[in-house]
Amino acid sequence: MVPVRTAKLLLVAPFVVLCAACTAQEGESILVNGDLAQVDGEGNPVGWSYWVDAGEAELTIVRDEDDGPYARIVLPDRASNSRLLQGLDLPDASYHRASFEVRTIAEGAVPPQIGMRVAFETPRGKWRVWAHNDPSLDGRWHTVELDFIVPNESRGGNVKFYIGQNGEPGEIHMRKVRVVELELTDWQKANAHVTDQGHIYYPRQTGPPPERPELPEAAIDRGFFWWRPADGDGATPWDVFVHLPADAAPGTMLRVAGGARASAVIVLEAVRDIEGLHIEVPEPFPAQGHFEVGALRVWRQRDGHRSGFYHEVPELLEPLPEAVELPAGGRLQLLVTFVAEAGAPPGDLVVGLHARVADGEPVLIPIEVIIQPFDLAPCPDKTVWGLYPDPGRWGGYTDEQLMAELRWLRECGINSLLLYLPYDALNPFEPLTDGNLEEALAAWRAALERWGDRYMAAFLAAGFGPAFVANAQGMDRNLARVMGVDMIAEDGKYDAKLLEYDRRFLQVLEDLRIKRGWPELTWHTIDEPGNGRNVAASAEFKLIDDMGLRGFTTANQPMVIRDFADVLDDFCAGQTVFRSREDMQRAHRWLAHRDDARLWHYGGAGTYTGQEGAMAPNRYGTGFLTWLYGASGEFFWTFQRVSADPYDDFDGTKRGKDFCLAYPAPEGGRSLSTLQWEGIREGIIDYRHLAMVEDEVAAARERGGVEAEKADRIAGELDALRDVLWALEEPPTNRMLDDWRAQLADWIMELRAAG
Repeated sequence: MVPVRTAKLLLVAPFVVLCAACTAQEGESILVNGDLAQVDGEGNPVGWSYWVDAGEAELTIVRDEDDGPYARIVLPDRASNSRLLQGLDLPDASYHRASFEVRTIAEGAVPPQIGMRVAFETPRGKWRVWAHNDPSLDGRWHTVELDFIVPNESRGGNVKFYIGQNGEPGEIHMRKVRVVELELTDWQKANAHVTDQGHIYYPRQTGPPPERPELPEAAIDRGFFWWRPADGDGATPWDVFVHLPADAAPGTMLRVAGGARASAVIVLEAVRDIEGLHIEVPEPFPAQGHFEVGALRVWRQRDGHRSGFYHEVPELLEPLPEAVELPAGGRLQLLVTFVAEAGAPPGDLVVGLHARVADGEPVLIPIEVIIQPFDLAPCPDKTVWGLYPDPGRWGGYTDEQLMAELRWLRECGINSLLLYLPYDALNPFEPLTDGNLEEALAAWRAALERWGDRYMAAFLAAGFGPAFVANAQGMDRNLARVMGVDMIAEDGKYDAKLLEYDRRFLQVLEDLRIKRGWPELTWHTIDEPGNGRNVAASAEFKLIDDMGLRGFTTANQPMVIRDFADVLDDFCAGQTVFRSREDMQRAHRWLAHRDDARLWHYGGAGTYTGQEGAMAPNRYGTGFLTWLYGASGEFFWTFQRVSADPYDDFDGTKRGKDFCLAYPAPEGGRSLSTLQWEGIREGIIDYRHLAMVEDEVAAARERGGVEAEKADRIAGELDALRDVLWALEEPPTNRMLDDWRAQLADWIMELRAAG
């Protein structure tokens, strides 16, 4: 039994707005000298603390008739950066917007970056939210806005600007810095979610759900009706049906290739109180496929990592109950999936679910399944779908439960994992010195052997690999801790003895890998290093390269690829690397001299703000974006990173929300899926369609003649789809993704028919 999710608090990433046009804001700013026009005797803005953090950053105030007064910060080299700060004293749970106007002038290919951070000290640690300038708007003024709710138990805070954050030379101009209070509606205040600790979260919606439209007679007589959400995704309480045919029985069509799956959400809504609603699922169809049907739980979730808002979303996919009780207006949301067998004969199945109230007559909910005349090809051999598995729960699993989880992940398409190493083996050796180093290395080796026997053996048996990322991020911190040294010494260089110890401990795992015959690992030592001026990253990446190992990092900025392309082999790039077609092409050019380099991406799908409780964001970010970026795969952050009860988003010792792509099964074993996880599964299938179209185009061109002409036409249409994706201003809906997949399937059938 899945525990009922009680009210949950999620502190989520803030709502950030970037707009090219500068617009006035209503309300009076609480900041002193927000226009930065008043300066002190040293030329710094009055009311602000300004300092140079490194290099020769220089600030002057420019008084211009057209642009008005603005601060001009010149960053002459990659070492230069500075800070600008003003304190904030705001009431707990008050709603505000911080904003400023910015213009960057790039000296090279990449504009300098400025980050705006709002932070407050709380008993649970520092609470912070961020917003950044848009590098695609280099040379143009644009407004950066950050909406936030002040955390409870605030002990004061500040708004702080990190000027030159990415280490790129050039100029940053800023003006009209404001913090204004925003109004919450009476409905939001009345529906605030208050925890036992007194923390307050407001609904993201500003008013109640809309009234239900008038219903047809058939629905009233039956006591319930069903509908498909307009966007083809899960329905929130604020979503209502747009249209019902006269008999209140809209049809659902699922198009599916052999060896693939297709899904749809169907909402059953009660007109009156209903007891004993039964859903009957068709029996499997021999050699063709079977249905999988689950019920979506709609619950409160915080709508971002450090947000003061919550939303009500359909998320957790639970087993279909034997019988359901619905109050008048209540809903049962079903995720209906048809899984086609490989080699399934093509054709139409006009079937459906049967809904029956108590002992009444069953009512057909029609579903048409179109099995297409081809088997969907697997992903190309080197495609990587990797996961941050957050394996802490596995320590309490039996071997059978662990294998059940791993096999399910493989069934979903995941083929690579971030490997978490047993760093607690170092704890008994504090202080670590040359005198006990060999003993510590032996203990480390023994811990790795136990880890390998339990986990690496299971990963390989379940079919993961050959790509694995060894998470060595904790090596430097743990070694520095037990050695009693600072990673970066007073002279600004990486501690030499620590670096040598790093090498010794890393070599133990590499020797064990070779002895056990495990696949080659790629080593992840520093996360999101920013750029080449990161001292720790430069030292550790060079160490990995000198040891002859593959090196990996997450590229949170384009400069990470540029600065480390000669020493690292594998880059998992964030969305800032792919802001435009030109940015994407530049990233590939930086790696063009490496015939063995791999470029993956992250953030397109996962547990980031806006990706929870919906299929479309994760589906699009998995399949179409991986293809659009020319990446050979994606890593998903993060599977289950929770604080306290994973079924309560509002508890825990930290002020951040839980991050769950899926939820741990209460009794262990295979996790419970979610709408966002099903989006990733569907996205992998989208990617298989895209890759298959490209393979069929290549095969038709080789055959020549009329078939080559047809291939050229379809390749042009595929390029046109690529143009559509780059031009998107709003993320696509699940219905749009269904339509694009259908077009891809049509192209596959056309090319195969020609062949």
